Amino acid sequence: MVLDLQKRKRKREATPPFLSPCQLLLINSPSASSSSGDTEEPPITPSSDLVECKLPLGSMTDEVYDQETEDNFDSDYDDGEAVRARGWPRNHRNLAKHGFRSVWTSQGGYPGDEIPADIGEWLDENGQCKSVQMIGPLRSLAWLVGLDELVEAIDDPAYHIEDDIELIPFGKSLL
Repeated sequence: MVLDLQKRKRKREATPPFLSPCQLLLINSPSASSSSGDTEEPPITPSSDLVECKLPLGSMTDEVYDQETEDNFDSDYDDGEAVRARGWPRNHRNLAKHGFRSVWTSQGGYPGDEIPADIGEWLDENGQCKSVQMIGPLRSLAWLVGLDELVEAIDDPAYHIEDDIELIPFGKSLL
């Protein structure tokens, strides 16, 4: 059985990649497609005047990145399995809020004014360490990656697990 593929092909309208969502709305609107008379409007191009439009609420492009919003958004209440399943750690800026010691990061340093001695011994005189991305207590790092059972074991006197300072080198992931 031979299929006639030419009959099955659909004709697609080409949309230039440089048009914004607002311009696409203008092109595809009923008023733009129903032109009456012989006068034809020129196509919308990047050089033509743009019409201001607002995207619907909840649209990803309507939101503005806000560091304060990210800090206040707290998915840290997810259980450990959910943290591991989603593939990224809990927010390290929220450690103190949840009762854990803070960690030093290569991007932000240590959040407090004074770096604790046990973390400071891994840093140079400028408070930097070029070979690691994160330095912190095992208990805090375990909570960040969703190992809640390990955090409970560290807290449980029946187990002898020391809350030592651990290093996460560059090239290694917390998860």
